[in-house]
Amino acid sequence: MTRRHLATLSFAVAFALFVAGLLPMFQRPSPAAGDLLYGVNVNSGESLDYGSQGHGTTNVPPTGSEQTVVQSTGLLPCRILIQGGAATRQGGGGSWTAVESDSPGANQYSWKFVKTSGGSVWVSGSSNVLMTSLLPGTTVTCDTQLDMPSSYSSAGTYTFTATVSATAVL
Repeated sequence: MTRRHLATLSFAVAFALFVAGLLPMFQRPSPAAGDLLYGVNVNSGESLDYGSQGHGTTNVPPTGSEQTVVQSTGLLPCRILIQGGAATRQGGGGSWTAVESDSPGANQYSWKFVKTSGGSVWVSGSSNVLMTSLLPGTTVTCDTQLDMPSSYSSAGTYTFTATVSATAVL
């Protein structure tokens, strides 16, 4: 084939792809100003109540069996991380340390996010991976479970927080 025939053939293939609607598939659109490249939404503003539990109680679901839904809100897939910390007694006077154990010791607790698709993730002082790659617009649904301390020095109402964050997967 001559150079002219190759150019005509190239144009004909590109035109056929355009007419068939396939050409945009080969082009990456640029994000518009204000588009979120990656992000995560977690049941906005929701808190979970585990009720009154005795020491040594394990695998406690929240009252009402609420599920936690994490949704990817950006244009890129993202890695979802979760991190917790110490539980503090309302009014002061006590705290429990978050541990990654099915049998927490004295003044320790454990908290897990159990994915309905399988597997669980500890919520502790470390950043642990909830999902390695959550595609844009998709969700992961989790049940949570609390394991109470084997014993504690101060009874009362304790609060603890989980921070869920996203990093882009490129």
